[in-house]
Amino acid sequence: MVLLGENHETNDEPLGSTLTAALLVPDALIIQTHVETCARPPGNGRLCDLHFTAIHRSVSQILTTEANIKGRTCPDFDPADSAYTSPIWHSAQERIRSSPIFRGFANIRGMKLNFILGAIVFACFSAYCTTSALAQSVVEDEKELLEGQLEDESAAHKSRTPDVRGDELKLKLEKGNFVVVPIPISDPTIGEALVVGGAYFYGQTEEQKKTQPASVTGGGAMYSSSESYAVAIGQENYWGADTWRFAGAVGYADMNLPLRAPDASGLGIAVNWKVKGGFFYSQIARKIAGRWYLGVFGRAIDAKQTFNINVQSTIFDLSTESVSAGLGLFIERDSRDMPTNAYSGNLLNVKGLFNDPTFGSDNKYESYEASFSSYHELTDHFVLAWEIGGCRKSGTVPLWDLCTIGLRGFAATDYLGIGSARGQVEARWRMSERWGLVGFAGGGYTENSFSEVNDQEIIPSYGIGLRFMVLKSKRINIRVDYARSTDSDAVHLSVGEAF
Repeated sequence: MVLLGENHETNDEPLGSTLTAALLVPDALIIQTHVETCARPPGNGRLCDLHFTAIHRSVSQILTTEANIKGRTCPDFDPADSAYTSPIWHSAQERIRSSPIFRGFANIRGMKLNFILGAIVFACFSAYCTTSALAQSVVEDEKELLEGQLEDESAAHKSRTPDVRGDELKLKLEKGNFVVVPIPISDPTIGEALVVGGAYFYGQTEEQKKTQPASVTGGGAMYSSSESYAVAIGQENYWGADTWRFAGAVGYADMNLPLRAPDASGLGIAVNWKVKGGFFYSQIARKIAGRWYLGVFGRAIDAKQTFNINVQSTIFDLSTESVSAGLGLFIERDSRDMPTNAYSGNLLNVKGLFNDPTFGSDNKYESYEASFSSYHELTDHFVLAWEIGGCRKSGTVPLWDLCTIGLRGFAATDYLGIGSARGQVEARWRMSERWGLVGFAGGGYTENSFSEVNDQEIIPSYGIGLRFMVLKSKRINIRVDYARSTDSDAVHLSVGEAF
């Protein structure tokens, strides 16, 4: 349960950076990108690989020739190598420049949303290449574990609930292992809010402190300017040297939310939407290899909803009262150096939830979600982070359980649909020990949206933000972001990073 809210080199992802460069930049920058990728501090003995393959059916026309150059260590890389001037290399380059993707990107150059679409293209291609590399990481992680070569990570940093005991954070109450922290929030979905969270961290032996985070029992309460409120208690447990992880929460929420409903104008009509009810969530996961965890989870929500005007839909369940209950599976790989504010590493999360009357659910439907985020510390003061994600529902889905886009600049309830996808890039610059600036851009879309506004069209999200680090030991920031979208803008205030 999160009460608040990487230093890898780019040679962790040579395939992603090179393929992206090949699609978007001229030949000189392709070689420059590869040189920079290989010019990181030597000594790890990694091979510099340049591997072009067709990544799926729509891209297979780009490269039918494969250039696979192996066997040369990074310090010995020579741009004049005959392998890079061979007919195979030039054939691959000509195919890239003549591909529909390359020409299409060039044609939209100068358009208003050029940089947004470029960010999405970058994220999508990098995601493929990075997740392809993850497929081999199971064996690599196990080998590193056997050889004792995994990085010496602080066990406390792996916890989803930041352990702030004894830290320099001023705005907290602390007595022994019990800590209470206030958290301010402001966004267009719930308005201005204050969350008060408390946590009790269980004691550990010296050996446990080296191998796993502390188990914790926590609780929180929230009240907002929209007269919404929520309360919850939760539990996190770690045991077996972090081989097993458990998390669970139970609570109640009464939310007054903005909603876009379909109307004749096609612009949507504003609706006051009230959703209230109790919820339960529980999951358990086991480490299967290296940083990979496989788990099962269960979720139950008993919700009531009302609208201030008559709202109808032939696709979604608008029942006044409904129960959703189901079981699911998830797999996760987390190599971030610190979950609260990563400078390096990446996070992959894939899960599927199956709601069925067998488990007590009123409706039978399925939910699938996947996300991947990656973090790159390019200099001592500059981090580039990017994320892609998607959601898909099938069956008779309650309105309150539809997919959202998950970007800034508009209320989360503006775009609800059967399916959604997003991609965003954020540049994070640390100006000093405590102050920082960020710039971000991205886009997303919804499929079969409830409001029928911008359905299956790119919805942009871009803006700037200010950061103030309130807790240096855990890199916890207070963030203020100003974001714009197609027909809206918003200020977001919170603790912790957006992703």
